[in-house]
Amino acid sequence: HWLYLRGGAYLYDYKATERTQDILLDGGGTVIGYNNKTPVSDDTNTLAPYLGAGFAVRLTGPLVLVADYTSYRVESEQVGSISVGLRYDGK
Repeated sequence: HWLYLRGGAYLYDYKATERTQDILLDGGGTVIGYNNKTPVSDDTNTLAPYLGAGFAVRLTGPLVLVADYTSYRVESEQVGSISVGLRYDGK
């Protein structure tokens, strides 16, 4: 049986594009035209911290059951992921 904890951060690139459109109205409030402005892009590199825990249990011979939970923070939101799998540990 193995139990592990891990933590750190990864660097990722975040790109956002903002599009703006002006609506032109006459004095009575009727639409007389549109003015599409040039899109503005913002490209940001940032760090996302993460913390994970997992375990591994040998089932039979070289076959190992592995489970892991990782929690990380991206753009002010907490996100989690769970993974479960089998590992062949043949030597």
